[in-house]
Amino acid sequence: MQTQTTTTISFYVFVTDTFPKGLIGLLIAIIFLASMGATASAINSLSSTTVIDIYKRFVKKGAADSHYLKVSRISTFCWGIFTIGIALYSSQLGNLLEAVNILGSLFYGTILGIFLVAFYVKSIGGKAVFWSAVITEVIVIGIWRMDVVAFFMAESNRLCFIDPDWFYPAILLGQK
Repeated sequence: MQTQTTTTISFYVFVTDTFPKGLIGLLIAIIFLASMGATASAINSLSSTTVIDIYKRFVKKGAADSHYLKVSRISTFCWGIFTIGIALYSSQLGNLLEAVNILGSLFYGTILGIFLVAFYVKSIGGKAVFWSAVITEVIVIGIWRMDVVAFFMAESNRLCFIDPDWFYPAILLGQK
């Protein structure tokens, strides 16, 4: 079985050995462009949601558009700093797929519950759903931090749990 480093390096070796020099630069530029475009749209979406749904509704109603533009720029900067922090934190979690699964598993259940209630239970109000989601997240993060629940890693056929101090799978059962 190949290690993560071997599979990552094999792409670079293929590109440098197969592509002409100008095309390698173009490929790198395209990768950066796609990455920056996706990141910019996500950060601007977060900023827009923050300003329109939270700031404009609860903090300052009826202000001038120039004020909301200024707040939007500050919000974009803050969300950018936040995403940089998450990226630095995620680099400790292993490869990208593992990081997405670990971080996402903390929130997927709560988000699914919100959508199921919104579609199938019309009699429950927004405040009740909000506070139940907050309580659920506190419980999920608490269970995660206490290492109460184990999960199964399919690629190694082992039962593992997440060590909250270093975020590496710790072996509970089985042999490789």
